This record gives sequence, structure tokens and C-alpha cells, in this order.
Amino acid sequence: MKIKYYQNLGKKLNEKKRKNLIAQLRTLGYACFEKLPEYQCFAFDCDFKRHVIAIAYDRKKIVGFCSALKLTDEWGENFLHLGLTCVHPHYRGMGLTHKLAGRLTTEYLIRNSLFGKVWFSNVAGVISSLANVGKNLDQVYPSLKVYYPTKKHLAIAESINRRYRNLIYIGDQYKFDKEKFIFYGSGKQDSCFEKRSNDTKYHHRDPKLNQFYLNILNLDQGDEMLQVGNYSIFTLLRYLKK
Repeated sequence: MKIKYYQNLGKKLNEKKRKNLIAQLRTLGYACFEKLPEYQCFAFDCDFKRHVIAIAYDRKKIVGFCSALKLTDEWGENFLHLGLTCVHPHYRGMGLTHKLAGRLTTEYLIRNSLFGKVWFSNVAGVISSLANVGKNLDQVYPSLKVYYPTKKHLAIAESINRRYRNLIYIGDQYKFDKEKFIFYGSGKQDSCFEKRSNDTKYHHRDPKLNQFYLNILNLDQGDEMLQVGNYSIFTLLRYLKK
């Protein structure tokens, strides 16, 4: 099993290789979702120009990936949108999700901002995902540690809301709450990402974190939360120490 990290793939892939990679990722996606979401690296027209991706291979077969997007906020500064992760059902239980996410975030930091911070965004309607991001990364809003957004948080949120909805699978018809950072109803009832509030297998082991996010989100109506924060080499070292 090997995990490889790729950045700037759009400059390296010819048309044949681009189509072949999308076909392999879609094949994996069909094994993970009942209905394949037609966005990000699953889209037939994906050019990989914004993508940062870590891919797990079993020999030559793709068995998992974590794909993020390099975007620009309202100040013209880069941030990383933590996007889409898939692991083939036969390869689950091996910690691949964490390994892929760890490889992507760590190598992106090393290559782009080793002695600085990487600002990121994350959109999810899964309590365990929101709780893990809020607990383990820095200056995350909304979270138990940050009650009010800074101007930087707002600059990233506004860019997501105004310019990048199509890239993160959120239609223009869904209202964005600029104070709570909630997309109301965007995890549509027919969405492959929809989770119910009483489905405890998607909850965090910390009941306080579960309650915090459940007090803000109405998962039964398809609400999703936008989180904005940052991480540095010290964040990753702290996480590894745990």
C-alpha cells in the first residue's frame, strides 16, 4: 500500500491521463456512494488545476483518496478547502482516511508554508467530522474554542459563499448564514452526504462536542456547516503527540 501526494496535476497531465485518472476516481466513488456526486474530481471536466490530492494505491489500483482545493479569499490570499475523501469498503478499518488526510495536510504545509500557517475551510453535515476539525486544528470557527469570527474568517467565508459554491457542491438556492456559518438545507434530502441527527454512528465520542454542533445545525433539514481555521507545524506536532 502506497500513498502519493500530488499538487499542480493540471500542468502535468495530458488529456488521456486526465480522463484515465477521473475514470479511476469515479470507479472508486461508485463503490463508496449510492449516488455519485458530480463535482470536484468526480466531474468529467475536472482539470485538476486547483486540486491538491493524496491517493492510496494497492499496486496500481486506486483504493482511496483525499482531495482538497487551493482557493483564494476576498483578500487575494490562498486557503485550502478540505474537500472529498473516499476509501474503498474493502480497505476500511485500516486508518486510511486519517492517513490520507494527514499526508495531504502535512505535505501541503511543507511545500507551501512550512514556517507559517495554512488557512483552510471545511463544509460538512457530519458531527464527528466537524468535532474533529474543531478540536484538533487552530482558530476554528465555529467551535467550542472560537465563539466569534475574525475578519480573516469572514474573508474566507465570503469567498466560499460568493464564488466557490459550484466547487463545493452547494447550489445558489441555499441560504448562507454569515453569523453562524451555516448553509441551510444544502445537504439535500436526496444527497449522498445527508446524515440524520439521531444517527449516532456519525457522532463524536465527546458528548459536549456533539451537543454544541447539534444546537447549531438541523441535520434533519439538511443543514451543513462551514468551518474556517488554520494549522501550522506546531498543530501537527501537537496532534502527533496525542
